Order: sequence, then C-alpha cells, then structure tokens
Amino acid sequence: MDHGLVNWACHTYDADMLRLARYLHQRFALNHWSRLYEYPWILRHGFFEGGQWVLDVGSGFHSPLAPVIAEQHAQIISLDLQNGWRWRQKGALDVIGDGLDLPFADGLFDRVLSVSVLEHLENYPQMIRELWRVLRPGGRLMVTFDVTLRQRWNHRIDVELARSILAHFQLPLPPLPADVTCHEFEEDLPLLPGEPPRVQVHCLCFYAEKMDQGVAL
Repeated sequence: MDHGLVNWACHTYDADMLRLARYLHQRFALNHWSRLYEYPWILRHGFFEGGQWVLDVGSGFHSPLAPVIAEQHAQIISLDLQNGWRWRQKGALDVIGDGLDLPFADGLFDRVLSVSVLEHLENYPQMIRELWRVLRPGGRLMVTFDVTLRQRWNHRIDVELARSILAHFQLPLPPLPADVTCHEFEEDLPLLPGEPPRVQVHCLCFYAEKMDQGVAL
C-alpha cells in the first residue's frame, strides 16, 4: 500500500487553497470552520477528471463538493441517511444509504471521500472497511476527521485513536504544528453527565492509495 499525505488543518494552507476556500464560501455560504480547509484539501488532492466514479459518504445533500467535482466531468454520488435517489446537477446523484453497509459492489469507485464523519461514529472501523471495499485498485481514499483533546460522546476520536486509524494505512500521525487551528465550540445536546459544554478539536486529513485488490482492512 502506498503512503498517503497527512495534514493537520491549516498547515500548508497556501494562497491557492485560501482562494478556493473563499470561493466556496461565497458560492455556497459555507461557514463551517473545518470545511473551509477540508473541501479545498479534497479538491486539491483528489485529481478529479472525466470518466471517474466518485463516492462521498456522509456528505449531506447540500455539500458544495458535489457540483464542483461534477464540473470536472466526474460522476459523483453523495450518500447519506436522509432523502433518497435524485439527480442534482451535471451528473451528481444523491443516494440514501448507510456508511456502515454501503449499497455498492466491491471496487466500484475511483475516489471515495469521507469528510468529518468518522469522529461521530461509534463503529468507525466498520465504515473504514466499507470505504476501502468499494474503492477500486488504483483508486484513492480521502478522509478527514476532527481530533479532540479527549474522547467525547459526539466527537469520539482523540490523538490515540487518530494514530490507530492511520496505522491501518501504514501512515504515521504527524506532529501537531504550532500554527494549526484549534476550534472550540458548544457541544450538541444532549450532553452526558459531567461532560463539559464545549469541545476543542483539530482537523486531520489523509489519503491512501489502494494498490492491491488483495489488501483488506
């Protein structure tokens, strides 16, 4: 398995990515702090082009990724637990489905994306296996997730779990740069007894190439 790039959010956030983030913000009124890094990161490292099949798992059906990727003439499917089958625009399709049991055959997609989903799942290893299963040999899996100071009910991935996830792909956890953004916000309700009302998270992005059909996670 080839090693993939691993970045903490806002580290190596150069002028081109900043312009792209501003474009997405203006076009789609995007105001989620980590998405302003994650979406440009996905678009930069995805190398999307005509003829590719792309799956975005847990995207929601209003993600700006779909129309932007579709403009590259790739066929993109956005999968989430709500709504249903419907064409969006320029070859983008919304599908209802569960990331823990994807309704697709093995090795179907050239690119498989997961943006800020894993940290909200209890059984995230199962979703990683499913993402890898539907990726074709030679394809690229692209994942981002929030890393918390400690595990919480709605943000389950701390530094140790992040290191464990990357180890499945033979990737080391990079040191946290001094200039990386840490975001603090009010936690969604309901809180567990004793949970602090605010959560601090860093955003981590990585990709991995599927070099061999026989590789299994």
